Amino acid sequence: MDDPVKELPEVVRKITEPYAATEIVRNVDKYFTDDAYLLYPLINQPHTKNGKARLMGIYKLFRVLTINNRIEFHAVMFSEDRLQATLELTETLQGRFIPIWFRLRFLSRVDLRKESDGKYRICKQEDNYPNDLERAGLDFVPGLASFLAIWKLILGLTSATVGNFYLKKGLFGP
Repeated sequence: MDDPVKELPEVVRKITEPYAATEIVRNVDKYFTDDAYLLYPLINQPHTKNGKARLMGIYKLFRVLTINNRIEFHAVMFSEDRLQATLELTETLQGRFIPIWFRLRFLSRVDLRKESDGKYRICKQEDNYPNDLERAGLDFVPGLASFLAIWKLILGLTSATVGNFYLKKGLFGP
């Protein structure tokens, strides 16, 4: 991105709304740093130097599980240096294997980094839903938030592996 203040909402649409996973993956490759990672209510991706490759697998698996995604923005906020942004949005999606629609309202916080080519790219994406006990401040059962964090890390690694397998084999469409 040349100007994240103007371009970030459209970038979010480009990594969420296209039907073809190959288009989403191309956009992840274009708009994320090599070490990018995702913290999501259902999975946590570990921060590694090759995180973008895993992130592509995660986005592929998201597309396998959901279709017809749409984003509605409520607010987009930036830090003064334009390196951190928070987006309040509602995502509407349809389950691919279960024919029901979901509307999820959440905050998506992204950290940006200006790369050597002068472009801003996302290096961290953290989505926050109220059902994430620790981030919502609802850690009322000792150890439950830690257990869920470990479980989500395992799911993140598994999702990346399965999604990358689907990408390599061309399974479940483009």
